[in-house]
Amino acid sequence: MSANYARLEGNRKSCYSFVVLLLISSISGILMSPGSKASSSGDLGIIDSEMPTPDSFIAAYDSIQFTALIENNFNSPSPSNRILNWYVCEGVKPTNVCVTNHVDNGVINVGIILPGEIMSFTSNDYFNPQGFSGLMTVVYQFDQMDFNPSDDIYSFSVNSTLEFVDLKLDYSTDILQSLDDLATYNGEFVLNSNTTYNISIDGFSNICGSCQLNATFGWQLLNFSDYKMLNHSFVNFTSFPSSGFYKSFSKILPSFSHNDTGLFILRYGIFNSEGNPNSDMFSNNNINEIVININDEIDLRVVSFYPTHNPSSETYYYGENMVTSQISSFGNKTVNDVTILLEIINSDGITIGDDTCQSGRIKPNEFIYCQFDITASGPDVT
Repeated sequence: MSANYARLEGNRKSCYSFVVLLLISSISGILMSPGSKASSSGDLGIIDSEMPTPDSFIAAYDSIQFTALIENNFNSPSPSNRILNWYVCEGVKPTNVCVTNHVDNGVINVGIILPGEIMSFTSNDYFNPQGFSGLMTVVYQFDQMDFNPSDDIYSFSVNSTLEFVDLKLDYSTDILQSLDDLATYNGEFVLNSNTTYNISIDGFSNICGSCQLNATFGWQLLNFSDYKMLNHSFVNFTSFPSSGFYKSFSKILPSFSHNDTGLFILRYGIFNSEGNPNSDMFSNNNINEIVININDEIDLRVVSFYPTHNPSSETYYYGENMVTSQISSFGNKTVNDVTILLEIINSDGITIGDDTCQSGRIKPNEFIYCQFDITASGPDVT
């Protein structure tokens, strides 16, 4: 009786051990997807897809890159050679099915990330849906699992559509650079009050051939200190490149002018749209803001003054155009036809001769030369 009892207890322990081993084996099988190997040091986690974003639209014939957000959850810098694979499959598929039965795949090289930091990394290669219309599954997966394999795989869906519509600004363009006659201060352009500016903005459009779009472009001027709206102006455009992939365009905004000086916020871009069958599908790439400086300071300076016949001489001759002077504009406003006066004064402080020069048009940071007649003579004149 006791022998049978002992054998029964031994069989139960073996059975329990076998069950535990099966559970551990099953968990390992879940964490180790078909496309990954073991193992890497540290703990990098895939926290999101920056581009494209989950559940967003993509164009059925446009090539895109994948950008993943990666966080270092470990207490030391990550290895410099981690490889993040991406996989795409048609339809909504489980992660393991998509990895083994993908329609396309590629690689994202992940560099060093310091502890606690989040960085984005973009794929080396592009993906094109090749005209597929419908939901697609995207999987990011490290080729080697690390200490915490639960965040080494990330799956999401995107919607590939033949009716894609997107307008986006070119944020790399300085919209003030194309304006004429602007002064600069500390490397920044300066505008003038009560002056009309026709500002051009650049962007990119990706609109399907059968899609129609009416978009509202414009600007808003806000107070620098409290963002209070001071002025605005809008205009509608319906003509954009529609080639099924992103193509550049330029549009002229409504004329801009303001009657006061100071620092302001200029908000500009695409403020609204209506379309058939779709309006602009992305609003986060439509608006930009810049700080503008409106300043009307005039600062004309005499930079040089010398005898026309010999700039290095200290002797001035009597007659026409015997004095030459360089006049430079260090101000922020273009001046027109300023009268520049030369006075000849004797030792008693009495003006004994004078002449004038009309400046014409002097833009900020430009200079002119004026020549004056000397109509008086003597040893002690200034």
